Amino acid sequence: FVATGVRALQLVVRDAPVGVIVHELGLIATGQPFKPEGNFACSDPVLTRLWNVGAHTVQMCAQDGWVDCPGRESRQWLGDGVVMFDMAARAFGPSSWPLQRQFLVQVAEGQRADGLARMVSPGDIPTTAITIPDYTLLWIIGVDRYFETSLDLPLIERLMPEIERSLGWFERMAQGGILVRDIPEWHFIEWADVDRRGWSMPFNALYCGALQSAARLAEFSQRPRLALRWKARAAAVAEELNRRHWDPSKTLYVDSVDPETGQQAARVSQHGNALALLFGIAPDERRAAILKAITDSSRLNLTNAPPIMVDAGPFDEVQQIVRANSFFGHFVYDAIAEAGGVDWVLEELANGYGPMLDAGATTLWESFTPVASLCHGFSATPVYQLSKHVLGITPLADGYTRFTARPAGRKIDWATGVVPTGHGLITIEWIREAGYICATLAYPALLEFAPPSTAINLVTDEETDGRRVAKFKLSA
Repeated sequence: FVATGVRALQLVVRDAPVGVIVHELGLIATGQPFKPEGNFACSDPVLTRLWNVGAHTVQMCAQDGWVDCPGRESRQWLGDGVVMFDMAARAFGPSSWPLQRQFLVQVAEGQRADGLARMVSPGDIPTTAITIPDYTLLWIIGVDRYFETSLDLPLIERLMPEIERSLGWFERMAQGGILVRDIPEWHFIEWADVDRRGWSMPFNALYCGALQSAARLAEFSQRPRLALRWKARAAAVAEELNRRHWDPSKTLYVDSVDPETGQQAARVSQHGNALALLFGIAPDERRAAILKAITDSSRLNLTNAPPIMVDAGPFDEVQQIVRANSFFGHFVYDAIAEAGGVDWVLEELANGYGPMLDAGATTLWESFTPVASLCHGFSATPVYQLSKHVLGITPLADGYTRFTARPAGRKIDWATGVVPTGHGLITIEWIREAGYICATLAYPALLEFAPPSTAINLVTDEETDGRRVAKFKLSA
């Protein structure tokens, strides 16, 4: 007898020849007291609905902890919690921070003796049970993203010993080398058939990103020795990935390389290549080719990964690229949008998630077809992508103390929205007129707005009631 998520309630009465009197029938809803401070709307009604349904999905998965879904199992899976905070921070702002803080601490409290985090923490899966090593990397990245939003330095200082212990496991798994090899336990990444053998590009790219995050956190917590060590390690991992995994004939990074022979396997994925963009692993001269390939929809294909993906069909390793599913799509979309592919991302969101709305969904599904959970927080990535890339509000310093605005979306005529911060709300409205994006931005006076380099006709009004207003144009 546990709480569960439902959309409808049906009462069936049998063997009542004289009838019954129903005095009350209903449900008690539970959840976190989040404040809906963020919002988004634009000229595309599908994208507007996706933002709102996505925010509702995250709200339904915010219980006494982050739950992967309010129905099937309600466990606090580590990867899910990291991703859900990206959306919650933009939809609910500081009211979502305490839940994320609790989550990050609970992961540290459940850390295994060898340094890996449990894949569910707390929960009914024992500390000694199998775990997902890539989730530990995501946890470190998640700690960094939380700090970037909240400036919660006491928490960072609290977690640094566990972060150092975690990274020690990965260094040992490199077996005297640089890249982590032959990943034991559940090498998950997501529900996609990436090549996981030997040296794994998606895994080691995540490792590089986690080292970068850890180095930043070490700097803020006054641990210069660790910061220098992890920066150097991240650079070495990136160099090795470029040397081992880059296939010039494909102009892409291959998923797998044999550590004994150095032979590259044929399979490539959006996953590893998008992370190469996201974490700055790929040199500048390779980025355009990578972006072109991983946004070529004719080559992208979902792959079988039981029990969630079982009917994806055949996969041609020579021509095709493993498409990201709904979990890792969060990172893939972010990388592609950052690299200049915002319009492709918007089309993917509409094509991938729009059919859920057409089917009558009020929450977003675990996969693009209704084969698993029908309310899954990590699938709410439209909230993050639209707030970050269409509204364009991007922090340049932690806590948004310095930020910029780069509105985007060639097929969008107008957009408006609010991004909450610890200092107050940043609001933006923009409209496309005569070849320009004309934007009006209002923000707390405590924050510093750095106009994008392409801004023209910038006007910043004086402070009024603790807020400032900026108006600018961008060439469309």
